[in-house]
Amino acid sequence: TILFTSSTAGEGKTISVTNTAIVFAHLGYNCLVIDADLRRPQCHRVLRVNNERGLTDFLVGREELETVIQPTTVAHLSVLNCGPPAPNPAELVGSQNMQEALKRLRTRFDFIFIDSPPVMPVSDAAVLSNMVDGVVFVVRGQQTPKNWVKSALSELRGERTKLLGVVLNRTDEQPDAASY
Repeated sequence: TILFTSSTAGEGKTISVTNTAIVFAHLGYNCLVIDADLRRPQCHRVLRVNNERGLTDFLVGREELETVIQPTTVAHLSVLNCGPPAPNPAELVGSQNMQEALKRLRTRFDFIFIDSPPVMPVSDAAVLSNMVDGVVFVVRGQQTPKNWVKSALSELRGERTKLLGVVLNRTDEQPDAASY
C-alpha cells in the first residue's frame, strides 16, 4: 500500500498516483487506486469512471466494500473512488472501517495506490501515512516553497511512516534552476 501526498494542492499527486498505478498494471500486477481525498476527489476524472458511489459509502456503512470497487479501461487496474461528499473526512479516513478496508484489500490486490489530500491544510494524509507500507511525496519543482516541503515532511514523520521517495514534478531543467 503506497500513499501519494504533497504539501499543498496542485502539485500533481493525482496524476502521479494514477500514472504509477497504470505502469504497474501494465506490468501485470493487480492494482487498485483509492481516492482518499474526500474533499477534492479527482481520480474518477483522470481514470474516466463514475463517482456516484465509493469509499465514503463504505466508510459510513451504506455499501459493501466489493460493490464500490470499479474496473477501469486499463487491464489489471481497478479504482475505489471517493464517492459522495462526507461531512467528516478526517474522521472517516482515520476510522476502523478504513483500516479494515485496507486489510481486506491487501489480500485481493498486489499493489494499492492511495491518493490523499495534501498535508498542509488537513490531517488526513498524516493519519493515512501510519496505515500504509510507504509514502511517496509529490513536489511541484520551482513552485512549492522549500519551507512548505520541510513542514509537510515533518508532519508525516509518524511512528510507522516510511518515506519511499519524492516525485519532483514540472521542473525546470536549466542548470541554474533552484533545486531541492
